[in-house]
Amino acid sequence: MHKTLKRTIGAIRYKRSAKALAQFDGPVQGAYLAGSYWAKATLAEQTEFVTLFHKMFAGVAFPNIQKNFTNLETVLYSKPKVSGSTATVDAVIVILHPLKKQEIQTTFAMTKSAGAWKVVDVTVKGNPSMLQRIRDEQVQKILAKGGFPKLLSLLRARVAKIK
Repeated sequence: MHKTLKRTIGAIRYKRSAKALAQFDGPVQGAYLAGSYWAKATLAEQTEFVTLFHKMFAGVAFPNIQKNFTNLETVLYSKPKVSGSTATVDAVIVILHPLKKQEIQTTFAMTKSAGAWKVVDVTVKGNPSMLQRIRDEQVQKILAKGGFPKLLSLLRARVAKIK
């Protein structure tokens, strides 16, 4: 699990978005974000959603994370807490900004899929998880108003603006 997290953090830090995204479990993320709408979506809609969500996430979140990771000193990982095919790993990300030291306490939620551990979600201490915020503030509201067709349409438009 630590190896997956190290690959993910390194790939984000060095602007290798595709390599970073390969460490995420897109279908599990999609099912969580879409909730009850996920089972109603076609396989094509689910696949497109994951692809678009990852492109948008890489285009919006990764640049902000990369700014912090420019001054990354180290990441201290705790022992994973495993329950079947899911696990959590607590970590402290140490950033040495020019004027201060910052320690970001995080929890990574992971799943084991096809024999490999993948990242599903990240929580920074004191905040809701990344996926929970996206689900509650954006995805569920869009799905309630227009279902998957509306969600995919808005994602396509958003991704087009990022490029």
